[in-house]
Amino acid sequence: MTDFHTEKLLEQIEQTKKELNTLTKEKTLTDSEVVKVSQALDVLLNKLEDVEKINYTDLKKPFD
Repeated sequence: MTDFHTEKLLEQIEQTKKELNTLTKEKTLTDSEVVKVSQALDVLLNKLEDVEKINYTDLKKPFD
């Protein structure tokens, strides 16, 4: 089960993906606005990967 912060991050990712999808229908892939939103999505995805790594590491820790 995901915690509150992870859930919010997933919501942000989904919203940014929708925004990027809409933009790419209206503008070229090299348009500065498309690039900016794409980079923002990259940052969010990297944050999610970091959270998942932390959660996986916590799962691997032996019980004390």
